[in-house]
Amino acid sequence: MEDIHNVITEIEHKTVKLKTELSSVKTTNNDLNEKLNVLHARLKKKEEEILDFQAKIDELLHQQKNVSKVVPAVNYDMEIDVLVKEIDSCINRLKQV
Repeated sequence: MEDIHNVITEIEHKTVKLKTELSSVKTTNNDLNEKLNVLHARLKKKEEEILDFQAKIDELLHQQKNVSKVVPAVNYDMEIDVLVKEIDSCINRLKQV
């Protein structure tokens, strides 16, 4: 009878230990899920920024084509200066993010 009581006591101790471990794992899981949600939000923001920059690049390329049609080929230096300034501006904005 004492053996049965010892086995029951051992099972109770293991149950308490497992409940404590489960609680700890749930807490860790919740923390990791919160971090994951933050990272997903940051990723979404970065993806939106990428789309904005891609739209700006497309617009600039379109403007460049229009400028190339209007301005004679002799003014390439001026076009390059404008593009370099725009690229510098984009790089500075990226550094601020």
